[in-house]
Amino acid sequence: MPGNAEEAIFFLRDGEFEKSKTIFSLLLDGAPQEETWKAGYYISSFWDNKVDHLLSLREGKDRGKALLSYLEQFEIEVASRKFPNDSILLTTVQCVLEESIHHLRMSFRMEGWNGLDPFSLKGLAICHLRLGEFPLALEILDSISRTSLQSSEYGFLIAECYLGTGLQDDGKDLYLRSFLDDPLRFNRQCNFWLELQEVCREIDATTIDLESKPFAIPVLGLRRGIFRNLKNKKKQDLESWMDQMIRLNHFQNTQSAKFQKKTAWRTQAFALSILENFSERDYPSEINRTKKFLEESNTVLNGEILQ
Repeated sequence: MPGNAEEAIFFLRDGEFEKSKTIFSLLLDGAPQEETWKAGYYISSFWDNKVDHLLSLREGKDRGKALLSYLEQFEIEVASRKFPNDSILLTTVQCVLEESIHHLRMSFRMEGWNGLDPFSLKGLAICHLRLGEFPLALEILDSISRTSLQSSEYGFLIAECYLGTGLQDDGKDLYLRSFLDDPLRFNRQCNFWLELQEVCREIDATTIDLESKPFAIPVLGLRRGIFRNLKNKKKQDLESWMDQMIRLNHFQNTQSAKFQKKTAWRTQAFALSILENFSERDYPSEINRTKKFLEESNTVLNGEILQ
């Protein structure tokens, strides 16, 4: 980058947001239409405006929780403004993630597991995960997922940690089960699995309506074979997936067109999972019925069938 942009990014890395904002302001004076400088100025200004409040909070849990909350706001705003995922944005996010970890870990060292509420513990795990520190994230997620009712939300995160630590079969199996449980809890910001990233990009490039895209991700993933693994599937899995598929098929035939498509995607996910993991030789009746449901859901989806 020309001029003093490198220096501005250096200040972002150190959390010196006011200094970074000043440099981007000068760069904008010289090139008012440059989108990179607009993004840099907004990003540094956002965090510079939060510094006084953050410094007024007690170090540890209070400041860590505030950082997590501000980061969520920030990423929603950045996405809405369609800022590029460049070194300015990545450096800023890394700085905030590391600072969040510092304060939440401080609270953990002082008060132990009971010192952090579920939101903070999950936030701490996600910070580690997003920085590629998979063993640390997994340690936290293992402890909180045992007592959480939101199993699929933690399932996605733990699956990513498994893959990041080399446990490929465990990660793929848990990813599939989490998608079957609730695809809406999939957090794309915590997805580092390249094969799944490619599937998401393919989905984004289609004309599938926005609300249906999360439900289409596991379907395309199954068609691409990315979830295939050597973990044994039990008869209980077949029975559970069949029950879900039969229930969904019933709803599919009674809903409005808008909801029919979502239900059809869900039906496809269960059907493809069954066909991939159970043989017609061992379960002829179940497989024949599954193929029938798959064909019916194909008809509902029309041109949105993903090959």
